[in-house]
Amino acid sequence: MRAPGAALEVALQAHPDDGFLLLRTARGAGGRPQDVEITWANPTALRLLGARVAPPCRASDAMPPDVVSQWVARYEKAVTGPGRSWTNGVHGSSGHDATGSLYSAAFFPADDGVVVHLRAASHVMSALARDALHDPLTDLPNRRLLDEYLGMALTRIARHRHPVGVLFCDVDNLKWVNDRLGHAAGDRLLRHVARRIRAAVRDEDFVARFGGDEFVVVVQDLPDLEAVSALAERVLAAVRGDLTLDAVSLHAGVSIGVAVATEAMTAAQVLSRADSALYRAKRQGRGRTRAFDTALSREVDRRLTLEADLRQAIERQELELAYQPLFDLSSDTLAGVEALIRWRHPSGTVRLPGSFLDVAEETGLIVPICEWVLATACTAARGWVPAAGPRFKLHLNHAACHLGDGQMTAHVQAALDSSGLDPGRVVVEVTESQVLTDFDEAHTALSALRALGVGVALDDFGTGYSSLTRLQRLPVDVVKLDGSFIEHLEHRDRDRDVVRSVIDLSHSLHAAVVGEGIETDDQQRVLRDLGCDLGQGFHLARPVGAAQVSAML
Repeated sequence: MRAPGAALEVALQAHPDDGFLLLRTARGAGGRPQDVEITWANPTALRLLGARVAPPCRASDAMPPDVVSQWVARYEKAVTGPGRSWTNGVHGSSGHDATGSLYSAAFFPADDGVVVHLRAASHVMSALARDALHDPLTDLPNRRLLDEYLGMALTRIARHRHPVGVLFCDVDNLKWVNDRLGHAAGDRLLRHVARRIRAAVRDEDFVARFGGDEFVVVVQDLPDLEAVSALAERVLAAVRGDLTLDAVSLHAGVSIGVAVATEAMTAAQVLSRADSALYRAKRQGRGRTRAFDTALSREVDRRLTLEADLRQAIERQELELAYQPLFDLSSDTLAGVEALIRWRHPSGTVRLPGSFLDVAEETGLIVPICEWVLATACTAARGWVPAAGPRFKLHLNHAACHLGDGQMTAHVQAALDSSGLDPGRVVVEVTESQVLTDFDEAHTALSALRALGVGVALDDFGTGYSSLTRLQRLPVDVVKLDGSFIEHLEHRDRDRDVVRSVIDLSHSLHAAVVGEGIETDDQQRVLRDLGCDLGQGFHLARPVGAAQVSAML
């Protein structure tokens, strides 16, 4: 029997348990071949085929006629097909071995004929099954296998009283890496985190990629929540650290939500608890762990009820707007209003935005709410314009979740178009913390707003630890000083110095300054003396309805 060629040697080393043959056109066959010659075969191939004679021999001497005709056709395609090679020229076939078991056959052209790669069905199905249950990027089990494993682990609780712990891990700042360095860099970050998590847990713990930037660890045989939380802290420490991707140094980290099942529940339920804890960890600043406990359970129940009520509130038109006046401090004249959302609940109470807007942002309800606020306020302002002075402005708050996705500009444009309000009459307010989340992204979004002719205000300035240098880079027309600077303004020299610095810098950038939260005559006087342009607060006027704004004009 002739020795295999180089390509076949490589294949044999890569798949030592599989069968291989080398075929060539049978000698003496004229025209279209009716047979092929087997010039070499390894023992596994002969066993799978149940070959009646050993090579070199014709295929018709070694195999049944139906298999021969099929192989001749596959042989011709491998030889004559365009662009066929060892790596991509695959022509499939199948058959049954001597025991009746299924095998697969793949045909590849080689320098001295055609190589046939035979695999027993058990090998084929094993490889396919593994691929179906593992993440190709990290080689960790995927969500499907996680669900099966976690479900089996939870069934042990009733029989063995062993708690099951779940760590829900979210990779911090993956979106930033994907946006700035590309998805290839993001993939490297995910593989790095996967390795760190796997190394930090015990051999018997189950680590899976849940999807996107999320990983899940399932822990058995740890006694309680405290022990599982300690493991979570170990994972946190293992992942935390500096990492260089494409010559850019960044800080790798995860946020982790922890849940422990001590009674029968479904995989979806315990994952939901861990996910809720993860959400709390991220809201508290990322790079930390949070466990699902009784207090968080009550909070989740409350938020689910709130979400259902809020959906009904939108349908029943229970939302309304109030308008907080802004005054020119030099003349004490009305200079504009800020639209503030209220929820007139069926219980008779009026709920302020701080009690429900965070749930609206989580659930996506913020989108229809924002559209309604913009349309309603702009329509009302269009009616005030004939009686308003030329400097009168409508101030609108917009959701943080829309700052970088392009929706904010589109929503404002739609409201202006439908109401007919002059864009120069509108100022969109964003908070300093929203801007600091992604400064470059915020800069792009605010520049797009100004391109519409709309003004931009930086709200709550001084609460986000931003620098005055960053203020110089922002395309803003108004800076709103947070009320915490105003509260002790008449008593603290340091507060006055800070306010004076912000006012002077803002004016040098041609931005007006609003003092928020004015509650006394002295605060109003000091702000006026420092050169503050506008004032807002209960001392000047409380929020009023649209009809009252008309009366004030």
